[in-house]
Amino acid sequence: MLTVVGAMVGGAIFALYAATLLLALLTAALFLGDGLIRLFGRGLRTGIGRRLAALVFGAILLAALVAVPILGILTLFLALCFGLGGFFLEAAERY
Repeated sequence: MLTVVGAMVGGAIFALYAATLLLALLTAALFLGDGLIRLFGRGLRTGIGRRLAALVFGAILLAALVAVPILGILTLFLALCFGLGGFFLEAAERY
């Protein structure tokens, strides 16, 4: 990133990296929330309301798990790994 062109490329890569990590966490939260809703067996099977509820419940569960001192780091690492993998597998399947 010493040159002007390198700085632009580096900035773009950093922005893409940050967006990818956010997508990974959202995918992991959606997966956890969907599993939680399926566990309780409530609500509609499809729809935007169910997906939104799954995302909210999953984000709350993920935030609670990450708040645990030692287990939180491992949980965050696993959520990033599995969320990123799940996101790219879903994207490849839809492509």
